[in-house]
Amino acid sequence: MRQSLPATFLERTPAKDTEDDVSRFRGTTIAERARVLESLCQMAAEFIAQHEDPQRALDWQDPCSPETEALLARLRKRYQHGD
Repeated sequence: MRQSLPATFLERTPAKDTEDDVSRFRGTTIAERARVLESLCQMAAEFIAQHEDPQRALDWQDPCSPETEALLARLRKRYQHGD
């Protein structure tokens, strides 16, 4: 018997995931958002403080996909030529 994922997983899209992530912040005040940002910054500071190589953690950047690199190259070229 073949098993598949539940329909809720199969219906996921990046747009739906993003909407789900941000929907709880709609209608919040600047002060409420500031508290969330402050909490995130505190968590990041704690992570960095506990990391075996804090500078490496701070310097890390997720690599771009080849498609993103190609798009960035096209955009940079267009910008340099003023198109």
